[in-house]
Order: sequence, then C-alpha cells, then structure tokens
Amino acid sequence: MAGERAPAEAPRRAERPPLRKGAARRRRLRLRGGDGRGRPPRRRAARRRQDAGGDRARSHLPLPRAPRREPLPRGRGAGALPRGALPPAREVRDLGVTWKARAVAYLVLLHAALAALAVPLLLAHPAWLVAAEAAFAVSLVLGALLARRLAAPMQALRDGAELLRAGELSTRLARTGTPEIDPLVDLFNAMLSRLHEERVRQEEQQAFLAKVLEASPLGVVTLDLDGRVDSASPAAIPLLSSGGEDPRGRPLAEVPGPLAGALTTLGPGESRVVPHGGGRRVKVQRSQFLDRGFPRTFFLLVELTEELRLSEKAAYEKLIRMTSHEVNNSGAAVGSLLASLLAFAGRLPEADRPDFVEAIRVSRERTERLNAFMRSLAEVVKVPAPRLAPADPSGLARSVALLLGPLAERSGVSLRVEADPRLGPVPLDAALFEQALFNVVKNAVEAAGAGGRVTVRTSAEGRGAVEVVDTGPGIPKEVEPHLFTPFFTTKPEGQGVGLTFVREVLASHGFRFSLAGPPGGPTTFRVWF
Repeated sequence: MAGERAPAEAPRRAERPPLRKGAARRRRLRLRGGDGRGRPPRRRAARRRQDAGGDRARSHLPLPRAPRREPLPRGRGAGALPRGALPPAREVRDLGVTWKARAVAYLVLLHAALAALAVPLLLAHPAWLVAAEAAFAVSLVLGALLARRLAAPMQALRDGAELLRAGELSTRLARTGTPEIDPLVDLFNAMLSRLHEERVRQEEQQAFLAKVLEASPLGVVTLDLDGRVDSASPAAIPLLSSGGEDPRGRPLAEVPGPLAGALTTLGPGESRVVPHGGGRRVKVQRSQFLDRGFPRTFFLLVELTEELRLSEKAAYEKLIRMTSHEVNNSGAAVGSLLASLLAFAGRLPEADRPDFVEAIRVSRERTERLNAFMRSLAEVVKVPAPRLAPADPSGLARSVALLLGPLAERSGVSLRVEADPRLGPVPLDAALFEQALFNVVKNAVEAAGAGGRVTVRTSAEGRGAVEVVDTGPGIPKEVEPHLFTPFFTTKPEGQGVGLTFVREVLASHGFRFSLAGPPGGPTTFRVWF
C-alpha cells in the first residue's frame, strides 16, 4: 500500500509553493523544539493504538492531533508535560513483611525448587547425595547472611524513624558499612544534632523568659485563639483578678475585677491608663504576635501608681510651699495691722465703735482660718516617715469610734466596731495610722447621713485587714477616678486633702488599700496590712 500511495503524494509535494526564508526557519524551530534540541520522533506504535483498525483500510478522516505540550516551569529540563491532569498514583499495598523476610522466603523457595529438580539426579547417582546436601546448606546459610546484610540499612532507617517518632534526639545511628546507606546515616545524624541543638536553645530561651517574667514588675497576659487567658505573669495576676485567683483557662470577660473589663474594650495597639481602686492606676496596652501563623493577643500591664503619686506629690508640695510662704507672710502683716487698728477703737465715737470692733474681729477670724487652712495643707506635705512599732489595730479602731461618737450621734448615724480577736499586733506608726483612720471614718459618717450605719471591722485573714463600711449613696462613676487626687472634693466646704493625706500615710507604710462603692451603696474602704 505504501508503494501505491507514493505516486499520489509526489504531485502534492510538487504543487506546494516554496516556503519563504522566515517561514522555513520557523518551521525548523518547531521541528527542533523551543530549546533548540530536536523534537523526539513520534512513535508509530502510538498511532496504531489510536487507529485501532488493525488491517482495515484507513479512513479518509484525518488523525487527531497529539495534545499540546508545554515546557517545564522555569525552563528546567528538556521534557514536556501534557496539559491534561496526571494519572492517579498507583496504590502500593503494604503487606507488613520486611525485606529481610522476603529475601529469606525467596532463598527458601529457590533452594526448595532446586532440590526438587535435583531429586532425579540424586536417584541416578546416590553417591552425590551428601555433596548436594552440603552445597544446599552452605548456599542457604550464605544467602541468609546476605539477606541480613542487605536488611541492615533498612533496619537502621527504621530505628531512625522510631527515634524521631519518640522525640529522642540525643541518640545517633551507627554506620552500617554500606556505601549507599552511610551517607544517609550521616545526614540523619546531622539532622538529629541540629534538631537537638534547636530544642535545647528553645528550652533555654523559654526558661530565661520565664525567669524574666517572674522577676519583672511588668505584667504580661496572653490569650489563646478562643479568647481565654492562656498565661499570666506573677505580676499580672493580682492586677487582673480582684481576688488574686489564677485567671488561666477562663475567658477574659469572665475574670472578676475592673481591669479585665477594661482590657476587653482595648483595640489592637491601643494603650490606656485605667483606675484600679484605692487610687491605683495601671497602664494597659494591647498587642499581637504570630503563633504558627495565627495572630494571638497579649496585654502589657504596668502599675503607675507610685510614679504618678510621686510626680503629683512633687507638684503640689512646690505649690503648697510657695502659697504657704506668701500667705503666712501676708497673714502676719495683716494680723499686726488689725491689732493696731483695734487699739484705736477707744478713740472712735460711741455710736461707731461696735461696728468697727466687729469688722476687726471678723477680719482677724478670717485670717486665722486662712492660716489654719495653710497649716492643714502643710500637714500633707510634711507627713513624716512612719516609725514602725507593734500596735493593736482593733484598739485604734475603738479609739477612733470613741472620738467620732458625738459627731455620729448629732448626725443620726449608728457607729459600731466589730473587732476580730484573732488579729494580733501589727507593725505600724500608731499616731499616723490613727489619724488616717480618723479621716476615713469621719468621711463615712458624713456620707451615711441620718439613719445610716457605719461599721469599722478588723479581720485576721491573711496578714490582717481593716475595713470601714457605710450605707451611704455610693460613689458616682465620674467621681471614682479622682477620689485621691489632691484638692479634689465633692463637699461644699471641703479642702480635698483628707484622702490625699490618707493615701500618703498608707503608701509610706506599704499597705494596700481600696475604696469601692457602687451607686446605691454600700461604700467600703479596705486596708490590707
């Protein structure tokens, strides 16, 4: 058939117009491929499979073109991949049989087959029986040794996989003596050494970070992906939880305390100074870090109470000193002039004398009040360092209640003391602490009003505590952040230095305190020794 088609094809080739120089060059490039190398010839066997016609006469329809081939990415390799999807990977069944067992089974079957073939020969020549048995035994032993030798590298790789699975990174694999496997063993041992070094480095860094967080006054709180507290440094636990309970494992919104509620309202990267009761102020900041590709939230808690207190104290000390100096000098001069004017009262007419004397008296009283006011301000500045000595807090509470008893009776307030007999002496400055407790109880009596109750209670829990509870209207939310601010007061005739004095005394003792009173009451002032 090829001989019959040749004459018909020749005229068609002759009828084709000659190709131009550029077209001929592009055709040669297509035949050679995009990388300049020759295109592999198409196999005729593939064409016969596509035809599937056998010895049948060819159809007049043209054969389908082969699928377009595309080069490998980035130009690597000369081969090409078909555009269609790759065929599915062939499933390999794992029979659970090691290569050593397979090799031994093969040797046993091979020798059994050879023995079966040698039976007719041994029957014809019985004298060869002993030699044949010895040859079979030697061959079988040598084959078993060879199988064991070949299976040793596989066993080494299996042992390495078990070490990785168990997390044992300090053990190393022994070389097998096989040139093909020993480089893999060396590479595996190097990988184990690197992993072991990385693990030791991470453990050391984690231990160092834990020590730093344990000793640092900076509080750090991290949340997991579900918004629960994952970890909290020792400095963060008393700030975050009001009762000092461990907040780990609990949602942040369910942690008791005012600071936890403030943290939930912070945005990423936002920082804020939050009042924390008892004049304490904490700076909180929210940030994020990546953990295995997922963003996690953490908070930084910094207590600024002492720093802000010292800064405020330095500011109002300077103001009080300057003001006190000017007022005292002016007051002394004014007082002297008023005394001189009072000496001239006898020279005035009888009708004008009473008004003149009354005016001088009022002026002198006002001057004395101004001097007393400046002395009260100076007391805040001149708070002496406490002289600690064992004192009975319950006895001090009874003394304060005795002093304020008449004021409570006039105001219609019930004042009582509940002393815990288990509370023993506490090292403190009795004079300073009694004055501070006097200011607190006096404020409670004035806040309770007619028909109210004020209770001074001592407790032996922990290292001891004293609390003053009144049934007044509570503390408005807008007033609470300014309670211990110098010169801030809600009383018409207040000076705003009472709670400032209390804060200075308790801070100098190192006592922790809080003042909380929800709207509607009751209001509780608590001091922890």
